[in-house]
Amino acid sequence: MPTTINDLSHSQDVVNPNSVALRSYARLLRGWQHGRLTLHYANESITLGSGSQHAELKLYRPWATLARMFMKGDIGFAQAYENGWIDTPDMAQFLLLARHNESAWHQEVGKATTFYRRWLQWYHQKRDNTAEGGSRKNIAAHYDLGNDFYKLWLDETLSYSAALFSHPDEPLVVAQKRKVKRLLDQLALKPNQSLLEIGCGWGELMQQALDKQVKVTALTLSSEQLRLVQERLAPAIESEQAAVLLQDYRHHQGHYDAIVSVEMFEAVGEKWWSVYFEKVASLLKANGRFAMQSISIHPSLFDNYRKHPDFIQRYIFPGGMLPTPEKLLELAEKAGLTLVDRLDFGLDYALTLRRWQQSFERQRPAIHELGMNDQFYRRWHYYLAYCEAGFKAGSIDVHQLTFVKA
Repeated sequence: MPTTINDLSHSQDVVNPNSVALRSYARLLRGWQHGRLTLHYANESITLGSGSQHAELKLYRPWATLARMFMKGDIGFAQAYENGWIDTPDMAQFLLLARHNESAWHQEVGKATTFYRRWLQWYHQKRDNTAEGGSRKNIAAHYDLGNDFYKLWLDETLSYSAALFSHPDEPLVVAQKRKVKRLLDQLALKPNQSLLEIGCGWGELMQQALDKQVKVTALTLSSEQLRLVQERLAPAIESEQAAVLLQDYRHHQGHYDAIVSVEMFEAVGEKWWSVYFEKVASLLKANGRFAMQSISIHPSLFDNYRKHPDFIQRYIFPGGMLPTPEKLLELAEKAGLTLVDRLDFGLDYALTLRRWQQSFERQRPAIHELGMNDQFYRRWHYYLAYCEAGFKAGSIDVHQLTFVKA
C-alpha cells in the first residue's frame, strides 16, 4: 500500500535513497489538494491529495527532472518527459490536475528562473511572423513535417482543427465535416460567388465549398499542404473553379463575397493582429461575411502568457500567440466588421484532441518508420495532452465567429 502525504510527518523510519527522492517531491508538492497524485520511484510510491480524480507520475531520473524544472519550469517538465526521465499513463489527466493545483505546482516546481524566462521571451520575439519570410519559416517548422506524418493520425478529411460533435461517441470524420459545414452555412454563399480561405490546411473546406458550386481561392504557406491540395483538387483547379496559392495573406489582392479562416489566427502573432483584420476587411466586399474559427486564452491568464512564452510557442508553433475572446472582437470591430454569430465549443476540442492522441499512440511504430525518433514522438504526445488539459480546464477555448462588413 503506498505511503500517503499524511504519513510523512509521523514517520520515524530510516529513509533509504529511493525514499529520499519520493519524500523530496512530496514535500515540494505538499499543497496538492484537488485530486490524488501518486508518485512512483523504483518499487515505492507516495500519494498526495484526495478526491475521485487520480493521476500518476513515474520517476526514472527524479533529480535530473527537478533540476530541469527549477531552471525551466513547465518547459523543463516537458523536456524531462520527452527525454524519458518521467512517465505517466495519462499525461492529459496529470496536466489537468496540475492546473487544478496551480499553487502547489507552479509556486514550488513549475516556475522557471528569471534568466530562462527572459531568454525565452527574447527567443520568441526573434521568430517574428514577418511577411518577408518569417511566417513561412514558422509555418514550415510545423506543417512541413510531411503529409505522410499527418495522414497517419488525422481522420480521412485531414482536418487539423476542432471538430464539432453531436455526441461523444460520434466518429471524428463526421464531427469534422459538421464543423466545416457550419462555417460554410454561416457564410450563406450562393453558386458562383467567391470565397477566400486564409490558411487552407489540406483542402477539406475547399472541397465542401466546391460541392456548393462556390468559386474558391485559398492561401497557404506550407509547401507540403500546397502539394496535397493541388493533387486533391486538380480537376477544380484546372477548370479555374479553385486556386491555391503559396502566398502570405498580407500580399494577396482581390475582392470576395466571403472569407473564411480556420485556426490560422493563432499563427499570426500579436504584432500583426490588427493588420490581419484590416486586411480581411479590405479583401471583403460590402455586406460580405467573414467566418473564423480561433482558439483563445482565458483573460485571467493572458498577461502572464504574454510575458512568458509556453511549451507550445517554444517547440510546436514558433511565433504563435493566442488572443483573448474580447481582443478578437475588439480587433474585428475596429476593422469595420460586425459580429453576427458566435459559437464556443472548447470541450469539443478536448474530445478532438483525445481522439488524435489515441490515433497518434496507435501509429507510434509507423511514426518511427518515417524517421522521427522517440524524443519527437514524446514531444508531440505531450503537446496533444497539454492542449487537451487546457480545454478541459477552461484555460483555453475555441470559437466560431461570424462577422459582416458594413
